[in-house]
Amino acid sequence: FNLFNGIKDHLKVQLEVFITSVHLRILSSSISPQTRERVWSSSPEQRELALESLVEFCRENMLMTDIYLNYDCDIKCTNLFETICTT
Repeated sequence: FNLFNGIKDHLKVQLEVFITSVHLRILSSSISPQTRERVWSSSPEQRELALESLVEFCRENMLMTDIYLNYDCDIKCTNLFETICTT
């Protein structure tokens, strides 16, 4: 994360892709139409690692505020803060 923190202004798209394609994809689930049960896209261990990593991101001063301001308030980006909070 220190790499992103140091040059985050130049890596806005890359940070968005990293969080959505790695962390949020690991944490995603769906409902099976046949059984109506939740089906996870990854193992419990993978989900635990992804959550631990997101917790580390959240420990950085101002990161969540920056994510909200730079992604959710930008019409060209995904609502990253909202997606993290609702996942």
